[in-house]
Amino acid sequence: MTDPACFAPYIKQKKSNPQNFDERAELIRDAIRLTVERLPGESSNEANIRHTNSFFSFLEDNFSADRFTTYIQKVPETSIRTTDKNFIVEVKGQSTEQIVMVAHYDTWAGFSKYAPGADDNKSGVEMLKHYILRDLCSDDLPALTHIYLFSGSEECGTKGFLSQFAVIGGLYAASYAVSAGSWLYLLLSLLLLPMAFYRLGITGTRHFLKTMPKEKKELIRAAIAVDSVGDGRLYILENELGANFFRALFPFDGSESLNDLLEEGAHLNGIKYNQFLAGGTTDSVVFLEERLRFTGRNIRNIPAAAILTMSPGKASPFVVGGKLHTKNDTPDRVYIKPLKEALAVLDYARDILNGGKRRDKPRELEEHHYARLYRDGSNLYLALKDAVEPNRRNINSIYRVEGTLEKKRADLKVVNMEWWGVETTLKKEMNDFCPKAKQVPVDQLTVTEGENKAAFTKPNGLGRKINAALSGLLGFAERLTGRYSLAAMFVVCYLMGKISGWLLDLTLILLPCVNGFFYAHLLPVFITIWILQLALLARLFSREMPAAMDNAYKHRNRADNFGSLRRIDKNGKGDM
Repeated sequence: MTDPACFAPYIKQKKSNPQNFDERAELIRDAIRLTVERLPGESSNEANIRHTNSFFSFLEDNFSADRFTTYIQKVPETSIRTTDKNFIVEVKGQSTEQIVMVAHYDTWAGFSKYAPGADDNKSGVEMLKHYILRDLCSDDLPALTHIYLFSGSEECGTKGFLSQFAVIGGLYAASYAVSAGSWLYLLLSLLLLPMAFYRLGITGTRHFLKTMPKEKKELIRAAIAVDSVGDGRLYILENELGANFFRALFPFDGSESLNDLLEEGAHLNGIKYNQFLAGGTTDSVVFLEERLRFTGRNIRNIPAAAILTMSPGKASPFVVGGKLHTKNDTPDRVYIKPLKEALAVLDYARDILNGGKRRDKPRELEEHHYARLYRDGSNLYLALKDAVEPNRRNINSIYRVEGTLEKKRADLKVVNMEWWGVETTLKKEMNDFCPKAKQVPVDQLTVTEGENKAAFTKPNGLGRKINAALSGLLGFAERLTGRYSLAAMFVVCYLMGKISGWLLDLTLILLPCVNGFFYAHLLPVFITIWILQLALLARLFSREMPAAMDNAYKHRNRADNFGSLRRIDKNGKGDM
């Protein structure tokens, strides 16, 4: 039995249903503190199952059965990595169309039976419970049906972890086969590839979707995974590695419209966020996979996205600050700020998905810094960018305008605000709004809206064009690296092996005096080289490559800015 004291945060929410982000985040953190508790001799996942069962009992005892349905789904034996059950809550809506929110409740404790799992993923589990209670405490039904999935076996578990060594061995064998032209090593790498099936988890969510009737899948309007949102900067993943080896090499695209919605929530709340992680995956990837199974002319993807938080070293138990999957993942390392940020972003997305109205005008005319002019038939559109967001990302606004164009100078007046969004470039934003529109080349531009006025100019110079080209090329390369991160890692491993070999050969040629030492201590020298290579690779994969991937936004944005008109301040100078 669960101690009734564990229900205190849920009872408090039922009574007051607070709207303030601070109070809501405190309730979630209080619940996390209580649900890490275990009975004597109980493993972490046995405790997780007990607490989830108890929450279901709490719902059944405190809310009307005609508002929601709960059920428990058995995970097949071959799919079990950590836990063998999925727990599902379906809150009835005014429409049968659905929003799915998923958080894995299982904890991987390394090779022991216990790790608290406060951040990974009791933070996500308690956030889903929080939204369930908000739904049921409301007098009104939500516009859409809300499905809450507490998924089992998201973590890879011991079976998956051990299989990773075989996959790594396969990658090394493939790398060596390519460099040495060895058919034997190539065969070995191919024989080890099936182990990739065991490497990753998320098998509970895969079983949930696999057993869902096709007609019900087609009712899903969005699926959002919430995973480890208690520590670090917010991540809204642009794309994800797949849960099989092929898709790990060629990952799924994210769902652009759903990602934009989550990013809008971050922008409007001044929340800093990133988009790329170097590896790993979470439950949302299963919904992205499902698009492969729709057939016929009306193929429709299931929009899916994931939010999580990450800080340096958080995901690694081998560095200072590492905690996930270890005894260090404790409630005292779950923080209010990231919980509040996740709540703000999820609140916004859920509201819009349920029919809420987007903000009419997130920025005033004079708050923008870059401009481009477009024409579609007789209509003129001015695309403007606010490029100095607190989170280093921009909001774009598109106005329908009218006025005069003469000698590459435009004097314009705002007719109406037509659109706004959060795309990286004005070109992409305009293409989303009006694909047929063509850019109008102008060097000077003034625009007025009532008493507000802004002026823009196009700076000249070869350096600006060179910077635009270099920034665009760098952004493209970084984006490509982010999309094919596992393939990029393979290339880095291959190049490191080649470079290490060249450097070693060069050292032996240029410094004959070290030959004797080298051959006398062959084994320790190679072990030292191997350790140094692994340390460098760990640094590249955990820090440098993710930073480069996420910087794709900055460089693509900079290239777009170099090609746009720049706002002029009151003294006639560029203010950016």
